[in-house]
Amino acid sequence: RRPRSRSRRAEVLGPHALFHAVGVCNLLCVAGYALLPETHQGTGIAASDAGAAADADTRRRLAAAWRGPLPPLLAMQLAQYLGYACHLSVVPLRAVDVMAASPGDIGVLFSTVSAVAIVGAPLGGYLADFGRRTAVVPAASLTVLGAAAVPLAADGAQFYAAMIAWGLGASLMTPALAAISADVAPPKARGAVVSYSRVAQDSAFLCGPLAYGALADALSPSAAIFASSACSAAALGFFAARAPETLPKKAAAPVLPDDDAPPARRDPSPAPPAAMAATPPKAPAPMQDPPRDP
Repeated sequence: RRPRSRSRRAEVLGPHALFHAVGVCNLLCVAGYALLPETHQGTGIAASDAGAAADADTRRRLAAAWRGPLPPLLAMQLAQYLGYACHLSVVPLRAVDVMAASPGDIGVLFSTVSAVAIVGAPLGGYLADFGRRTAVVPAASLTVLGAAAVPLAADGAQFYAAMIAWGLGASLMTPALAAISADVAPPKARGAVVSYSRVAQDSAFLCGPLAYGALADALSPSAAIFASSACSAAALGFFAARAPETLPKKAAAPVLPDDDAPPARRDPSPAPPAAMAATPPKAPAPMQDPPRDP
């Protein structure tokens, strides 16, 4: 996304030009997706006799994921996308109240947050490789604090600082949440697990703007942003209490011989042939008395 360039086009060419530009970009994305090779040649959860055991294992692993990390994961993703919905619906209203922001100023604000996210996402992925919970819990805490600070901002500098903290926390958290989804997904049900995250996203964008808009009309934009922070805090508490660590344990390194140790001595005599080694030794013949002279 490039909110700054889009807001400038909206100011110069009118809002219709913005929608036309987005439509052209979507068509280019469709053309690019058509060129991608197929990355999975499976049949999903089939009903054939040959794959019955594998299908049963897939269902068992999915049931275990629903009893373990999937509900906390989806709660965090729902709260994250509710935060994005809050960005779209009421944060611009708060920006107008605090610093009399124009469409161009709002574009600069969101472009700045996106620039910080470009740095935060790789760092979040690096932290996720040390532990999924290690990355999610501090990052989600930063989003809660950043969102709560936005309504308290008294000027443009404070508003920018709060929005940067909010966006940085979200960018640090996203790679770890995606890694958890990959950890718990059975090989034959990866598409299904990914779809759960999409359902969380669509649910947030379905309900979030309506709820935030109603709160902003009934109370104020600040109240709506506080509600977003409260949702993130509740999801964080649920995640911290219920989500297990899903990072696979590293296999133990093989024990290698010490390079400084002297080489083991070998017997210089050749090994016996396989046939001789396999033949058991014969028992000695019994001794007979010598013949007597008549």
